[in-house]
Amino acid sequence: MEWNYLTQTGKRYWQYLGISFVILFIYLAYSSFTTLNELAGKPYIVAQTLISVINFFITFHVIVRGMYKAKEGKIRTIKMQVLWLLLITTITTLSYMLLDLMFMVFAPYTLEQLLATLFKDIEQPSYPILIVLSFLSYWSVMVIWVLVYVIVVSGRNYKKLKEVIEKQELKILINQINPDFLYNTMDVIKKMIDVDAEQAADVVTQASELFRYNLTASNSNTGQIEQELASLTNYLGLLKLQGRAPDKIYINLEQQEHLVELPTMTLIFMASHILKNALYPHHALSMTGNIIDGSYQIVLLHSSAKKRKLDVEYFRNIQRRLAFIFNQNAQLISIKDKTSHKLILTVPIKVQETIHPQILPSVI
Repeated sequence: MEWNYLTQTGKRYWQYLGISFVILFIYLAYSSFTTLNELAGKPYIVAQTLISVINFFITFHVIVRGMYKAKEGKIRTIKMQVLWLLLITTITTLSYMLLDLMFMVFAPYTLEQLLATLFKDIEQPSYPILIVLSFLSYWSVMVIWVLVYVIVVSGRNYKKLKEVIEKQELKILINQINPDFLYNTMDVIKKMIDVDAEQAADVVTQASELFRYNLTASNSNTGQIEQELASLTNYLGLLKLQGRAPDKIYINLEQQEHLVELPTMTLIFMASHILKNALYPHHALSMTGNIIDGSYQIVLLHSSAKKRKLDVEYFRNIQRRLAFIFNQNAQLISIKDKTSHKLILTVPIKVQETIHPQILPSVI
């Protein structure tokens, strides 16, 4: 077993432990003054209480945490976990009692006198029963501490695991570019090489920029609006070469300096959702944006009716990533009628420190 757990603790471990031990000291001191005032003086009771708290710290910090971490994550069944916790509390309680009994060498009273005073309400108790009762009193305190420790550690581990899972899930969601789009792009490049090598080189540049942004998106969950617009322009340009883009495309995002970073590939996935579900993909597509009611709103409108059966993979992808990054402060809704399909993306605005020139409306 590695011993580095003795020094490697949580950020607030010592803070919470210190407060807990102060409370424990006050509780033990009060109990001792109440029950032992007939057997010993106040200086000894204070010293005994302090030593008992130190013994408890040694027992908890060294033995409890050591035994728990030795099997942490290795015991799978609930039954085995309960048995392991019972073993931990039993061993640590015996250790705690033994350390306390060692200090009784200096006590002005005997163990029999102590037990008789502690359990004076019990008529004619036998010595073994008094030992068992003493053990149970120590054990009950230890059980409470161990349960609190396990709950706190389990909660922290669950939070860390949840963060890891969310980061991995975000990476998976980011990389959901349609394979058909990749194959069609390669096919266009292959055909253009024999027809117009120079234009084929431009297509390769467009595609490489788009794919590079998609790959680097795995290292960053969000991207600036300039990056999103550039990748969307490359994407729509490649769709146009494949003969699958709208004939007219209009993009105008006003007051971009107030727009927070979006989940990467958001604009591409919005366009993919609309075009993939359109009866007539060649119809006009427009994207506008502005601040409305304290939030930034991006509206993507396609002047085509939707298909009867929708593919919502990209739509749900964006919704899930918005929830990861913005919680309840962002949303994506879909509005459809017989002649058009609209996506409305609403995200928070950011506090602007420096004003940058707005990007002028552009037509692809």
